[in-house]
Amino acid sequence: MKCRVVVCCLVAGSVPAVPAMAANAPTTATTAAATPVDLEFSSGFDYSTGRYGLSSDTRVLDVPFGVKFQDGNLRLEASIPYLDITGPGISAGDVVVTGPNSKISERSGIGDLVATGGWTLFAENGPIPGVELAGTVKLPTAGSGLGTGKTDFTAQANLFHSLTPTTLLFGSLGYQWLGSPAGFTLLSGVRVTAGVNFKPQDNVAFGVLLDYREKYESALSDYVSLDPYAVWRFLPDLGISAYGIIGATNSAPGFGGGFRLIAYL
Repeated sequence: MKCRVVVCCLVAGSVPAVPAMAANAPTTATTAAATPVDLEFSSGFDYSTGRYGLSSDTRVLDVPFGVKFQDGNLRLEASIPYLDITGPGISAGDVVVTGPNSKISERSGIGDLVATGGWTLFAENGPIPGVELAGTVKLPTAGSGLGTGKTDFTAQANLFHSLTPTTLLFGSLGYQWLGSPAGFTLLSGVRVTAGVNFKPQDNVAFGVLLDYREKYESALSDYVSLDPYAVWRFLPDLGISAYGIIGATNSAPGFGGGFRLIAYL
């Protein structure tokens, strides 16, 4: 599952982050193109299932609660989910790992708190893409059997460039440091995303994201998934987004999806 849990501002031309524990969601904040929304609250539902190199599937359900604050170039986000996990895997923030044992069980409770800060270093200017520098920290607030109990960090650069008034290219390049709990080792590694966002009208956007991460466990392949999404702002202060996950390797979910209801203040 995944992290990054608050849907970015639709009117700014940006895309929803894929939720925690569902895929390697980006924190791309493509804030180039319009008036920023000052404050957003979001919640919804996420589902994912995958084998992750184990003998049986791990199914993850979560109900996330998120907040986002935008003030000019500054972006601040925080989110925390309520999790229900069935299977041998556990959450490592935005991926599922094998854990210290392979027992199949169901457990639920509060997940890890994820906080992100970003600063738009350069606004888009002609052929020069816009650049945001961002950092994310995952704090080990999850209950027993739900998380690794370790703090993780991510640093990345998010880029965005408008091809046309309705078509935006976006992506990110970063590195993630995963804390290893007792009993097994998690691998830090490079993270890369690339996507295209279409905005046919002011209150509607849709697109697709390609998500890559170097392997986070030695026995697994590198993470690769394709994540389509759509966003609809149906009222001035309310919007909804939906996404899917199509995993291409054994470290990604076989499939998943979810939605967000967003309140703009």
